[in-house]
Amino acid sequence: MQAHVLSSIASCDWPDEYPDLLKGLIELISSSSPNSVHGAMQVLTEFIKSDLTEDQILPVLRQLLPVLLAILNDTQVNLSLCPKFYIIQDPFSNTAR
Repeated sequence: MQAHVLSSIASCDWPDEYPDLLKGLIELISSSSPNSVHGAMQVLTEFIKSDLTEDQILPVLRQLLPVLLAILNDTQVNLSLCPKFYIIQDPFSNTAR
């Protein structure tokens, strides 16, 4: 709910009234706090799903993708930051993959 409210405000105010939005979200995503990462990703998801034009979404992706790639490539990432959906239940067996 809070992510939706923040992203709604951001979609109206960014970039003119809220120029530091991406910087702040990227700092949260880069943090070691699972709650900060989760919250920032929720806001980004809602923000990107809003009615952003192609011209608006390209700067977001240019700043966000390198950070996400660095996180994915970091072998020291705390496992608590990994989403639980990585454990996939095979419907044809009783074991997870």
